[in-house]
Amino acid sequence: YMGSEVEADLKRIKVIGGDYNQGQLERLMIKDGLVADIVERYQQLAMGRKGVVFCVGIQHSKLVAEQFNRAGIWAEHLDGTMKPDERRAILARLRAGEIRIVTNAQVLCEGWDEPSVAYIGLARPTKSLGLYIQQAGRGLRICPEIEKTDCVIIDHGNNVNRHGHLLDKREWSLEGGRNLQNAQRYKCCPACREWISRSAQRCPLCSYTPNTIPVRHLPPPPPHPLHIEYKKLLCYARAMSRKPGWAYFALIEKHGHEKVHKAMTAIEAKRFQDEIFRRKA
Repeated sequence: YMGSEVEADLKRIKVIGGDYNQGQLERLMIKDGLVADIVERYQQLAMGRKGVVFCVGIQHSKLVAEQFNRAGIWAEHLDGTMKPDERRAILARLRAGEIRIVTNAQVLCEGWDEPSVAYIGLARPTKSLGLYIQQAGRGLRICPEIEKTDCVIIDHGNNVNRHGHLLDKREWSLEGGRNLQNAQRYKCCPACREWISRSAQRCPLCSYTPNTIPVRHLPPPPPHPLHIEYKKLLCYARAMSRKPGWAYFALIEKHGHEKVHKAMTAIEAKRFQDEIFRRKA
């Protein structure tokens, strides 16, 4: 659970109906530095993972998707003004791995489930504890099909300091309101940006202390299903004394050139070939 390198100044944003004024908030969050940080942090901490970015409004969501595409990361925007068939098609492409990121404005917060999502970008600051938990929770489904073991959540809205950590224990009441008396306050580790207790003298993730500059080792992203299938085809090709190219064209014949091209670069394909064909019998 990581924090952002760039923090938005929300002091001048009005609060209406218990949450930030959406118009003012969106104008703040579409600033170049804030949008660019979303893509940069994804590249640093979650590259290759399938994920969702929760944005403030339609303009914000479209801009974030555009920045991802400019960086060579396939992304699409989704909002409530689109026709249901169009929205379903976008989510189907995410499920199939044809795109990596879906940005959205107030659509996927609840009632949507995609277990293969392993990255969540919280680009919408909110005063609503429920909304905060709903957004972050979209990435916490288990998915044995891709051997998913974790989810990278990057909080670009400083929601942790507003509501506590996602995994904090909370006391819920039918009388309304929420008990924050025992909620821990957090700070971002200056080295790895992990949210840690404000009183911590040492980061439990990267071992940072004020006198050290650690090297952080991030867990690898879950393997793409097409990568796994390609390796199996390469193993079969090797066993049958066929060339590596046979496996690649067999994959294209089954899934189509565009889908394979989006899921696997030529460099990755060559690395898999070398890995399988250089193994000792």
